[in-house]
Amino acid sequence: MKKILLLSGLIFLIVSALSAQPLTTSTYGLNGYYDISNWNIIPNSGTINTSGAPNSLVFVSGNSGDTDTTYISIPSPNWLIVKIGWTYTTADSDGPRWDYPVYILNGVMHQFSSYNVYGSDVQSGLETFTVKEGDTFGIGVYTVDGVMGSCTVNSIAFEFKTVPVALSTVLIAFVLIGVTFFVRKRIRESRVIA
Repeated sequence: MKKILLLSGLIFLIVSALSAQPLTTSTYGLNGYYDISNWNIIPNSGTINTSGAPNSLVFVSGNSGDTDTTYISIPSPNWLIVKIGWTYTTADSDGPRWDYPVYILNGVMHQFSSYNVYGSDVQSGLETFTVKEGDTFGIGVYTVDGVMGSCTVNSIAFEFKTVPVALSTVLIAFVLIGVTFFVRKRIRESRVIA
């Protein structure tokens, strides 16, 4: 038993040393992997102003009579918590329910949970969502009808925070291996005694 615990502890220390990384890392703004040049830019009938990158982007929804989404997207290299600070204004005479901010996850569009379709023509908030390794995600604006005026969403703060799933998975595996060895040894000892 002592040998198993010692071996498990030694393996844990070796794995910890080899995979030494902070528990989480954050990228603020559109920097590094998330530099705007690495994103797919899909304006459709709207526009995307990237001149404020890496700190901000401006999305303007389409107003050409078409329903569509103006957005950027990128595949995620790891698990992420994405945070986006945003401001919103609309010129749509029928109000904010016809053009609004969205995020896209693997092709599925989600209205910002921090946005109110029946709220004011001027809004702001912080949107947070989780992305898995290998997922493609994006942000932008959606127009339901493409008429009566556009909305403008200024994304003013970006944070991409990695979630160290791989390291925690390795640690869980080592715990399970240790428990398995312990149970097997107990079973063998009980057979010897019986």
